Amino acid sequence: MNLAAHFQGAVRQFPDRPALSDASGTLTYQAWDQKAQAVAGFLHEIGVAPGDRVAAFLPNSVEYLVVLYGVLWAGGVLVPLNYRFGDGDLTFALQDSGSRVLVIEARDVRRLEPLLADTPIRQVLVRGDVAAVPAPHGVRTAALADVLAAAPAAPPLADRRDGDDCLLMYTSGTTGRPKGVRQTHRNNTAAIDMVSHAWQLSCRDRLLGALPLFHVGGLQCTTLPALAVGAHTQLLARWDAQEWIAALDGFQPTFSALVTTMLIDTSRHLAQGASFSKPVSLRFVVFGGSATPVEVPDRLEEQLGAPIIELYGQTETTGLITTYDADEARVRGSMGRIRTEVAEGAVLSADGTVSPFQPGTTGELVLAGDIVTPGYWGAPEETAARHAGRFLRTGDVVQVGPDGYLTYLDRSDNMIVTGGENVYPAEVEAALLRHPAVVEAAVVATPHDRLVEQVTAVLVTEGPIPVTLEDLRAFLRANTSLAAFKHPRRLELTDELPKTGSGKVDRARLKQQYRA
Repeated sequence: MNLAAHFQGAVRQFPDRPALSDASGTLTYQAWDQKAQAVAGFLHEIGVAPGDRVAAFLPNSVEYLVVLYGVLWAGGVLVPLNYRFGDGDLTFALQDSGSRVLVIEARDVRRLEPLLADTPIRQVLVRGDVAAVPAPHGVRTAALADVLAAAPAAPPLADRRDGDDCLLMYTSGTTGRPKGVRQTHRNNTAAIDMVSHAWQLSCRDRLLGALPLFHVGGLQCTTLPALAVGAHTQLLARWDAQEWIAALDGFQPTFSALVTTMLIDTSRHLAQGASFSKPVSLRFVVFGGSATPVEVPDRLEEQLGAPIIELYGQTETTGLITTYDADEARVRGSMGRIRTEVAEGAVLSADGTVSPFQPGTTGELVLAGDIVTPGYWGAPEETAARHAGRFLRTGDVVQVGPDGYLTYLDRSDNMIVTGGENVYPAEVEAALLRHPAVVEAAVVATPHDRLVEQVTAVLVTEGPIPVTLEDLRAFLRANTSLAAFKHPRRLELTDELPKTGSGKVDRARLKQQYRA
């Protein structure tokens, strides 16, 4: 069934309730539906057929969700482009996806104009003042506002089957060129139903949307489930910890989602004097995106007075894989349990054996089920390489605890082999973050003439007294049980760690930067 039909129930049941808000205003569910149908009518008029790709290169906004709903209504496939992509990745994604239509911010037209000649794009929809930007040569240009105002007659809701693609989401490409992850209508409806059930979402909820909509955390893990149940979502155009804290009083959200970096930012602002009225309306805050030392959510949970629970997911699994129920206590250090209603989990050992979960076992997490992608766009060899039989390989090493709770250890390809010993960066990062002056830590492998690879830590520190590298070395020796061979041979201080579009540390850039 067309994913758009999943939103029709909320539109019919709550037509006058607020659906989406941003800095420019609020749309009710009825208005969201009407504007989406206007987009669908425009796409139909210009010849977009079911299965055709429509790309969106936009920051978070109400119009983003209008476009998404309209593309689905017309039977198209939305291609949410990472708003932090460089020109090379953008050009590749537009070429690879075969997108014919691009929705873009007015301020980005000049930047993308020289790129479009090498892509199939023949129609650009501009959010903002279209008169202030040049029309790309050979490409038709229209103002999104004009399309919404004209409200061309919408075609009937397109018939789409569960196995048809509805989204094509490109990974951030930190280990090479981006890969287009196919997501079907069933992938997404399963993900939405799973999230709504796990967190007991209803029309009474209010989501503070801080994660980018081009990422599964911002889209499938939070915004789409909220829209499916009739909840109200307020979107932040970009991450700002102070704005998020202010919204605790202004918008009074019942839930929100952050990546680890955002947890750290929020905690630091609160520690520096940012304030809000207690108690908060939050039922919970979910977090994920990277390995997180247990002290980080513990500290923010105490500051907010609201539960902080972990989730884990991937683009290839349409978002969330493991989490906690809304009323379930977080197990420190665990990312929750597999949502067995839509996924089957197992572990892959080094010898290629797939085994069911058993407490105490460690291995690469592999998955099968309704939420798993049918594969990468136009890349059958890469699709095959990511599978072990019927299971998708996540590339993430986990340890199975009592009652099926999973602890994330690290990416299998992040592992550092130094002098023949295996080191998982997440373990070293957690040890470094126990130092009160260390606010961010990233551990990567860099070359070594004898050990082949050495453990290198890149740190962001703060505090009234500058911390020295020798201070950090002494702290590790005296205050952690970290084996000596896991101690960083090389320590580097920096003002800021590079991040990917989803807010994760860009390890590929760090390796390149510190390889000498």
